[in-house]
Amino acid sequence: MSLFMAHLFIGLAFGLILHKIYHNKNIIIFCAIGSVLPDQVSKIFGHFLLTSSSARFYSQTLALFLLFLIIGLFVWKYYRSNSLLAVAVGIFLHKIADTWPFPDWNFPLFGPSLAKMLPGYFQSIILTEINSVTEWIFFIATLIIVFYLVANKDPPLDPDRKKELFRGILGIILIIFILFVSILYILPLATAF
Repeated sequence: MSLFMAHLFIGLAFGLILHKIYHNKNIIIFCAIGSVLPDQVSKIFGHFLLTSSSARFYSQTLALFLLFLIIGLFVWKYYRSNSLLAVAVGIFLHKIADTWPFPDWNFPLFGPSLAKMLPGYFQSIILTEINSVTEWIFFIATLIIVFYLVANKDPPLDPDRKKELFRGILGIILIIFILFVSILYILPLATAF
């Protein structure tokens, strides 16, 4: 499933639930980012930069979830920030939505992903997104959540939460960059021997 708005809605909705439990608005943002991150990583790295589907081996599997979970636990323990844990939750929700009702966790547990880049891939994805009634329903539902968040009279983020938001986004960028470098440079060296 490659429906962006469906993944975004799931991340926002679950992030909203976590926000009500933990009273931290940043969780909504990070959970939403995590819910759309796997598709964006596989599209950007796999199709534009690597011109193959090898990024999908990492971004559409448990590997990316485990990476964010482990780093998120480390960040929580030492810095008391749950931002990367919320990203991990979003990635997990993405994977569940992609594989529902038949989980197929693929690489690294059950071998590599079988995704391939086909001619006209991006045109096909765009047409699927635009022509999907489900996607429009999730778009409207996402707008409702966004309007609720804007209309909600929660106090604005305090300076510590703003720092957490900024550091969390930088952390996501750094982790994705390290993943890209490992796919681009380290993986070919390891397979050469």
